[in-house]
Amino acid sequence: RYHTKYLFIQLNFLTVHNLYKYMSVNKLGKLMCTKTPSVLYENIKVSSRNKENLIILNSSSRKDTRQIVNYWNIFIKKIDIPDPHSIVSSVLKFKLKRLLL
Repeated sequence: RYHTKYLFIQLNFLTVHNLYKYMSVNKLGKLMCTKTPSVLYENIKVSSRNKENLIILNSSSRKDTRQIVNYWNIFIKKIDIPDPHSIVSSVLKFKLKRLLL
């Protein structure tokens, strides 16, 4: 029985766990940029208290939505994006993948 972590790192593949984080944060980034669908965008509020672009959800949000926003808040601190509303999708994808590998 072999460990696959070495192969994943060597081939630059994301594990399923990291792929979920990657896709979730990527979709949230697209939502922030395009503001569509508006039903989802209305539930998101960017914190105006600081310059870190953290997202605040209302308390009635679902558990999976809170988890995705938590991933966003963790990654946005590490990847240094000045304005999430004007982010280019390819830049976000590149920085996320580099961070997760």
